[in-house]
Parts: sequence; C-alpha cells; structure tokens
Amino acid sequence: SLGIKACCWCQGSKVVATAGLDRTIMLWDPLTYRLFGKLEGHKKGVTALEYKAKQDILLSLDYRACLMFWDPSNQAQLMKIEASAADVAQVRITSQMLINQTTGHLVLAKRQPQLWRFSKIQEAGVQRELFHKGELVAALVNPCFFQLVLVDVSGLVTLWELGSG
Repeated sequence: SLGIKACCWCQGSKVVATAGLDRTIMLWDPLTYRLFGKLEGHKKGVTALEYKAKQDILLSLDYRACLMFWDPSNQAQLMKIEASAADVAQVRITSQMLINQTTGHLVLAKRQPQLWRFSKIQEAGVQRELFHKGELVAALVNPCFFQLVLVDVSGLVTLWELGSG
C-alpha cells in the first residue's frame, strides 16, 4: 500500500475524497463505505486536497506542484496548473494548501507563506518573528476568527491573522 496523504469531505457531492502516493484520488460514499469513483491525472503523489464548497470543486496538489481542479459530482477534471521547470528545479514548489471558504482565497505554502510574518509575544512581552524551517504538513483556517494555522514537520504551530498577515 502506498498510503493516504490527504483526505477531505466534499459536502456538495456528499463524498469523502482520499489521495496519496499512488497519484489517484478516490471518492468514497460515506454511508456505504464503498468506492464511488476515481480521479486520475497526477504524475506524482498527491500531498493535499481541499474542497471549495460554493462551486463544488475539489482541488488536488501533488509533489511536483501540479494543482488540479475537479468536479467530484461528475468525476471530471476542470483545470490543471503546473509549476514551471525552474520552480521545480529550485524547490520552490508547495506542499500544502487551504481554501478560505469565506473569501474564496487559496493559500499555498511549503516552508512559509512568502510575504507573511508571524510575531509571537513571549512571556516577557518581547516580540520575535517565527518562520517555518521545515515542510508544512497541515494547514487549517478558522473562519470565525479569520485565522490561519500552519504546522510543520518539526511540530512548530503558527497562527496567522488573515486580515493583517
């Protein structure tokens, strides 16, 4: 088994999507636990899945920074965006993504969002900037407080204010 690297709930289509190193996105019926369909087209393992609820679109990201947009209801590929050869060669590719369902913005990251900074107030009240030094393994958005939470392989968790960065 090549293992699952990502999963998400596709609310509009009422399916659970899973993906991993086998380059295939599997769509599962959560009521019957049966395979509903397969989405194929990635050339490398899939690292992340996100679902855009308003348009019923599933996004998938692979190890070569190929971003694909899918219609999970019709099991059809809608669009494909690939990183340039220069970006792949210089390892400027992304490993995680998330969609802010409130604004519809897509956030892509590997080590850190390029232009965002995080300041942490320490116990003494002194601020210092923190940046992820390892690959991001999880990204969550808190729509109530407009915050982004990122976690890297070393376990560093950062909290970003979406309004101010």
